[in-house]
Amino acid sequence: MRVLLCNNRSGLYYEASGRWNASREEAYDFGDSHAAIRFAVEGGLKGVELVLAYNDPALDIALPLQKPARIVGDIDQPPLTFHG
Repeated sequence: MRVLLCNNRSGLYYEASGRWNASREEAYDFGDSHAAIRFAVEGGLKGVELVLAYNDPALDIALPLQKPARIVGDIDQPPLTFHG
């Protein structure tokens, strides 16, 4: 499995050169999701997906990278606990 970054709108993949390319085979493999997410966040990349790319593209999993919306008012509430 390879870990790639893909632009949501263009469908282009990030290359090691810093360019975006249509070829997923030439895309930079970040090696793990943590490295790809950190790169996207630190680089301020918007509108990208984390792609878990397998040999068969039909098995690829694409996960949009976006900050979760902040919920106002929930900060002061106590955490939920499970009573099983």
